[in-house]
Amino acid sequence: MLAASDLSLALSGRLVVRAVTAAIRPGALTVLVGPNGAGKTTFLRALAGALAPAGGSVTLDGRPLASFTRTELARRRAVLSQSGQISFPFTVAEVVALGLTAAGRTGRGERERAVREALSAVDLAGFGGRLFQELSGGEQQRVQIARVLCQIAAGTASESDAPADRWLLLDEPTSSLDVGHQLHILDLAQAHAEAGGGAVAVLHDLNLAALYADRILMFSRGSLVADGAPDEVFTDARIGEVFCSRLRVVEARGRRLLVPEMSPAALRAAAE
Repeated sequence: MLAASDLSLALSGRLVVRAVTAAIRPGALTVLVGPNGAGKTTFLRALAGALAPAGGSVTLDGRPLASFTRTELARRRAVLSQSGQISFPFTVAEVVALGLTAAGRTGRGERERAVREALSAVDLAGFGGRLFQELSGGEQQRVQIARVLCQIAAGTASESDAPADRWLLLDEPTSSLDVGHQLHILDLAQAHAEAGGGAVAVLHDLNLAALYADRILMFSRGSLVADGAPDEVFTDARIGEVFCSRLRVVEARGRRLLVPEMSPAALRAAAE
């Protein structure tokens, strides 16, 4: 279990997350939502062990994250950050293999097989020899997701390791992707969770969150304002308060989806 207890976080001396408590269990896809600047990415960084608490604590299976070595953390969780730019002229295969290096896997044959499997999983089979910088933004995003998948696979130190031992922490994994690949990447995250693994993702698309999340953590102005299943969290009143009063919640195929109302200009045109 990945748990935040009374967690507060600061950036450049400014408190940006305040007293958040949440216990996130494996076996479910947990999605963080909220407006820009609400604290979602900062909270995810703390869950990854990349940002020390200003107050409270973060633990993994009851152990403080600060007590893990880098290698131990690399074997337990893989992180997709918003910024995936690489300055060096790496090939796609070299970028994906960075995930294996972080977890200590060095066998050449095993490395090449893992890279191929990860690229195939994100629909980039045959891209290994291409330069990362020459790919489109969406293709680069999928390469970084393949790197994360490689790291998760490499975290299995023995056959007795369970998926619950390993966590996917994904910050806006669907950004830059076409709709088909957005669904595909979230399918992968959901499958990892269904296999018993831990999965936490930051999403701005509330409809994707409603479709895929088992649990929603909604942030606003640095605070956790709602925690529950999508049907519990996504209400007209809460969406209007946190996001926009022009969004309405509708039922579709047993799930709640958000639909924007017509703009004032469109309403005037329709009335004419």
